[in-house]
Amino acid sequence: MKNYLRKKTIAKFNTIFSKGQLLPNSILVLFDSTSPENAKIVTNWLRKHRDIFSNTRIIGVEAKNPEPKATIFPIIGKKDLTWYNMIKPDAVLRVMPNFLPDYLLVLHKKPTRAIDAFAQAIPANLKISHQPILKAAYNIILDQNGADWQLLLNEIDVLMPKVALI
Repeated sequence: MKNYLRKKTIAKFNTIFSKGQLLPNSILVLFDSTSPENAKIVTNWLRKHRDIFSNTRIIGVEAKNPEPKATIFPIIGKKDLTWYNMIKPDAVLRVMPNFLPDYLLVLHKKPTRAIDAFAQAIPANLKISHQPILKAAYNIILDQNGADWQLLLNEIDVLMPKVALI
């Protein structure tokens, strides 16, 4: 039953995402926003790369928090997850940007199947994460345990000039 419901949810995601327009040099960052320190690291990294990315969007994830506090970026909370641990389609519509990103970066402390399924449904050209549950959802998987995000972002800085999207 759970597999059937997951497939049905992913099919709904695909219909939602098929309406967007892919923008070159745009990035979407999904990250664990349970700590304010994480938001600072991500926003500082994006601020340094304004000349590379023409359009940026940040989505926070607080899977254990039933009522996440409002911030400058949308947050996926516990109320946005179904009982079978997938993101609800109305939550996808609420947090999804009005463009389809060229790059997708997923930073988390503990991987979740819901975020990996969400990342799999986003039609980005390059998807980067570290130690995901669904390895097939990403193009590049960095070999880090996720403890030091600054080190992960430095690895991405080294990797970005070597990637040519066609």
